[in-house]
Parts: sequence; structure tokens; C-alpha cells
Amino acid sequence: MKRIAAAALLALFILCLLAPCASAEGDWSEDYYRAVDLTGELSDTEGVSLDEDCIAFIKEFGVDLTMLTVDSSHREGRSLEDIAGSLYEYCGFGVGETHDGYMMVYDADTEEYALVCFGDAEISGVDLKFVRHTATGFREEYGVFGVMYGTFKALSERLRAAPDPGGVARVGEGGDLPTWYPIDVASFEPYHDSDAPRVRDDADIFSDEDEDYLTRLLLEVREDTGKDVVVYTDMSDYGLGHDVCSADYFEFNGYGTGEQREGFCLYICMDPDDRGWWTAVHGLDSRALYTEEYANEIDDELYGFMAGGDYSYGVMDWADNIRTLCLKGIPFAPEWYPDRGYVRTHDPYASRVVDEAGVLTASELAALEEKASALSDKLGVDVVVLLCGNSYGMTRPQYADAFYNYNGYGLGEDYDGVLLAMYRYSGSALINEYGAGLKHLTSVNFDRLTSRCESKLGRGDAYAAADEWLDLVGRMERTGRVPRTAGSWCGTGVFGALLGCIFGAVDRKVAKARMKTPAVSTNANAYLIPAAISIMSLGDVFVKTTSSSQYSPIRTDSGGSGRSSGGGSSHSSSYSHSYSSSSGSSYSGSGRRF
Repeated sequence: MKRIAAAALLALFILCLLAPCASAEGDWSEDYYRAVDLTGELSDTEGVSLDEDCIAFIKEFGVDLTMLTVDSSHREGRSLEDIAGSLYEYCGFGVGETHDGYMMVYDADTEEYALVCFGDAEISGVDLKFVRHTATGFREEYGVFGVMYGTFKALSERLRAAPDPGGVARVGEGGDLPTWYPIDVASFEPYHDSDAPRVRDDADIFSDEDEDYLTRLLLEVREDTGKDVVVYTDMSDYGLGHDVCSADYFEFNGYGTGEQREGFCLYICMDPDDRGWWTAVHGLDSRALYTEEYANEIDDELYGFMAGGDYSYGVMDWADNIRTLCLKGIPFAPEWYPDRGYVRTHDPYASRVVDEAGVLTASELAALEEKASALSDKLGVDVVVLLCGNSYGMTRPQYADAFYNYNGYGLGEDYDGVLLAMYRYSGSALINEYGAGLKHLTSVNFDRLTSRCESKLGRGDAYAAADEWLDLVGRMERTGRVPRTAGSWCGTGVFGALLGCIFGAVDRKVAKARMKTPAVSTNANAYLIPAAISIMSLGDVFVKTTSSSQYSPIRTDSGGSGRSSGGGSSHSSSYSHSYSSSSGSSYSGSGRRF
């Protein structure tokens, strides 16, 4: 059926003010254009574009959207709502049996705006205010086209962000609690909403482009990990405290996956007097992963971004760290670190020399690899050399163990082997044994191997350090000992001679002193100088004291509960192993001020 354009609709509009209403058949009628401008400001191209937007709206949300702009001469004293009702019904607008839909009418002269709902279509006062504010805000720069397009854009955004299809009564605008907060918390039933927005930026700290990217990123993290990861920003925590506000947002808006509603919610409060963030964690597995140690490491990384005002990049980095934590069990990990559930295997083709620091040439790496492989075959234990770059938040022994265990090293059932981990920039070396290890790696040999390696490493020659270490390991297993250096022999000789001179001088002095004849005195008082000695009691005095302290990020300024409601000091996190949301659900979490 041919659709009627704006000029024809003007005649129909005047007619519909007087004529009885007609009904349309079918799911929804395409008889008339959805976007009509009676002020004459809209071009034909703009009209077609807006009409296509309305059709796309109908297909996405299953409700109609029509828009009409008028001036005072078209109204004849009628209200915008009355005009909308007459035209909507006459033209047969609406979807389904109840003709669900929205109609926007705008008076360009008086700047009055109305958005009227029909059938089962609904809009809350908060959403209506948002749509009106957005649409009329485009008027100055884009004219009536801006008002109409703004209506389409803002209404689409609000419908996509609708939290609970089942309908939860919310506090709404103007209350002491956030708009998403349930009116009746006691009767609230948790639910899942896979379409709820993963980013809600009520504090407006993200650009539109960054918000779109974050939304895609968080959906990817959810797909990769099977856990919900969401971000919420606001200008206030509404007196709930950062921790409870974060948990309540996650709780009351349909987030979480599976029966345990697994997930993480990062809440950022931009109140100038209470600025900070809190990560609320729900679900048994998520809470087990988010330990105090890992929470502090993740917050350490986030703090630099937040304090520097790089909010978008900070949240992106945070989301990636949460993904790594869920997949690998630690928040920071090299590429080779396996996912959780890894089963250890032997890899005979794994390189026995790995240069993560990037200090060896290709020829040096090949020479060391050939020597290490030959030595492994000869000794029957894996001999591995690692030049470390970044330990990814792990201690050096932890990182060395992870590297050996997760890259297929070790021979036989017990994964026999030895690993040399060298840290070029600190000049230190670490030797770890696994399984049966080496036969002759005594404490003396261990110290000599480490000392010889660190000596060359300290001079910046990593290749020479690794090369000599491999030679010495082969010699140690063949002869049972690591030889001392020529320098150590010379040092021992010099030290022995020097020590002999010292003892000889002391003995000579003692002997000479014994040969003196002491002066005779008949009274011991002769040895005392009058008034030279005065003794009085001053009490106990400690000549040496020792104090120690242990860092703990847990604050106890909330009545001894072991957590604070809004984070710790600027440079340390508050952490809670278990706390409750307003509905009584149990969460873990951590946060900071910035």
C-alpha cells in the first residue's frame, strides 16, 4: 500500500480534528509516514531519514513511534495530548491488538513537548524527563529535526536500558535513594536480565565512544569468563556507603550469571567530598578468586588511572584484569600462564633457554639452547635457563615455579629438573630444583654456582653468566664439586696472611706487656681520683629497642566490623571477605578513595 506523504497528511490532520476515527487492520499499519513536520522546517531527506528511524524502532521494540511538529496555528486551542490521541487513532498507528506505541508532538512556537503512550506502551516519569530533556536540547542547533531525532534516540536508549521486564517498582526521580532502587526491598526477588546495560554512567565520566567500547568489552569478558562484569558511576552513594551501593546496584538490576549469580560490579563515586570506588563480588567462585592479596594488586593498578583522571582507560584495564583473574586464577599473568583447570604435561620440544628480558642475540640464544639440551640428555634431568623480565606481581620463586611447571618442563614421573632464573637488572640469580634434581647440588656448590652467575650478571653479561653456569653444572655432576675461582683462592691466601700478622702483633703486644714490672701501692685508694666517680640510681634504661609492623589494608573504622563503608586511605584498599547488601545477600569486595 502506498504511504501518504507530509502534504497529504496535513489535509488528513485537519480532517481528523473533525472526522470520526478509522481503524487499521493488521499488526501495524504502513499507510502513513511516522515523522511529519507541519512547520515546514524539515527537508524531504530529513523526513525520510526520520521515518526510517521510526520503522527501525518498531522492529526493535515491538511498539510504534510517531512524531509530529506543529506551530500554534495548527492547534486551534487543543492540547498536544488531544492532538496526539486524535491523529494516532485516525491513522491506525500502533502495534498489535492494543495498538501499542508512542507519539511525540512538539509546538515549535511555544516549545511545548508531549510524549503520549498508547496501548500497553509505558514510560516512567524519570524516563520521560530524560527523553524530553534530550530531545529539546537538540532544538537550538538542529531545529525541529533535532527534537524529533532526539526523541527517537533517547527513547530507544531508555527502552534498551529497562532493567526488569517483569517490572520492579523503583524509587524513581527525586527520592533520597537512586532511581533504580526498589521501593520494597523486603519483597524483592532476585532475577536475571541478560539485556541489562553493562555500563551505567550516571556521573557522566565516559565519552559516548568510550561507553560503547566499554559495553562491548564487558560483554566479551562475560562471554569469556561466564561471569557478569558491570560498571556503575554516580555522583553520590546516597548514604549507603560505597560497598553497599555497589552490591545493591548489582543485586537490584538483574545482574549475575548462573544459580550463584556470579559477577563483579565496579562502582565509582564522583562525589567531590567522597570520591572513590568499590568492587562488589558475588558468587562462591568469584569470591574465592577475589582474595585480599589479588584485590589489593588490582586496586593498585586502578588507583593510578583514577587519581590521574583517566577513568575510561582505568576501567578498561580493570576489566581485563578481572578477566585474567577469572580465567587464570591470578590478576596478572604472562601469555604462557595456563587457564584454570590446567593438567600438567611433558613437552620435549619446549625451549630449554627462554629470554623474556630480550637481552640475548639469536646466535647466543641458539648456542645456550644447544648446550642446555645436550646437558639435559646427559644428566637425565631437565636443565632450564630463564632470563626474567616481568614477574607479573608474583614473587620471584613463585614466578620461577610457575614457569617451570606450566611450560612442560621436567623429565620422568616426578618432572626432574633444575631451573636457573636470572634477573638481569637486579643482578640476582635463583636456582630451583624439581623432582630428583641434581645429585651434587650441596649448599656449598649452590652458593658457588649462584655467586659465579651473579658476578657476571652484575657486569651486564647475561650470556656469559648462563654459559658458565651450564658448564659448572656439568662439571659439578661429573666431579661432585664446583671449583672456586682464582680470585677466591688469592683472596683466601691474602686473608690468611693478614690474619697471621694481626694475631702475631697481638701476641707480641701481650707478651711485651707481661714483661713490665708494675708499681707497688700499699692502698687501693691510691688508684682512685677523688670526685671522679659518682654513682646514683636512675632506674632501668633500655639500651636497644626493636619495633615491627605488618601492613594490613583492612580498616576498622566502622565499629570494629573489619571494613569501612567507603574504602581506605588514598594508597591502600579496604577489603571485606564478607558483607551484606541491603537485601541481606553476602558479598566480598574492596575499594579505595582517590
